[in-house]
Amino acid sequence: MVILVATGSFKDVFNPIEAAEVIRNALSPDNESVLLPFCDGGEYTYEVLKHNFSFYHEITARNVVNPYGQRGRSTSCFFQYPQAVS
Repeated sequence: MVILVATGSFKDVFNPIEAAEVIRNALSPDNESVLLPFCDGGEYTYEVLKHNFSFYHEITARNVVNPYGQRGRSTSCFFQYPQAVS
């Protein structure tokens, strides 16, 4: 049997990826499992997108200024979808 493990985060305990792995590890080894961590666009969105898609590019900008005037760095990613083959 194939079991789909699709879960969000467990607030302040596990991010969605960790939660899916904990659930998979609790399943019987006789079952095949597919992990599909998800998010709602808030916390952990970046990590979940990186985990679920292999065709992304990561960009890190340094010396950015946040809304509080503090300097730091910002990491972003964008997705380049593979071309369809006809």
